[in-house]
Amino acid sequence: MAEEQLDGGNTGGAVRAGGTVRRTAGPWTPAVHALLAHLAAKGFTGAPRPLGFDEQGREVLTFLEGETVGSSKPWPAWTHADDTLDQAARWMRSYHQAVADFVPARSAIWRDGGCWSPGLIIGHNDAAPYNAAWHQHQGTLAGSFDWDFAGPVPPERDLAFAAFS
Repeated sequence: MAEEQLDGGNTGGAVRAGGTVRRTAGPWTPAVHALLAHLAAKGFTGAPRPLGFDEQGREVLTFLEGETVGSSKPWPAWTHADDTLDQAARWMRSYHQAVADFVPARSAIWRDGGCWSPGLIIGHNDAAPYNAAWHQHQGTLAGSFDWDFAGPVPPERDLAFAAFS
């Protein structure tokens, strides 16, 4: 299957192969895949689905259709549109509701470290325009990708990072 290098990807990059994205796996990838599988089971559509690993040991995820910031400068107009903040906040609320009952394995490894405990969630920790897929023709946020910084945080920290970004 032909692979297309995706724009962006400051930490190793990613390629698209058909309807999938493939990228280098890390020690945190099994924990992230467990999180993404939980979100899929909850019916949360704003994140890719984990599909396992390919013959090169790369993680395989479903591709989120939509326009992305990539490495473009200045950022596309949708990143500054009035409705973008509202949609990002609704996405974050839906995500936090879907993840609220996720309890990771005690052995889970997170890229930035940390251990889950009651009162924490597994935050995206990098929800920003550069990790969003946007349906420009519909004017809607499709979801967020690049979950490798997911890890245990208070919900407010995840929200604060998204608002800052």
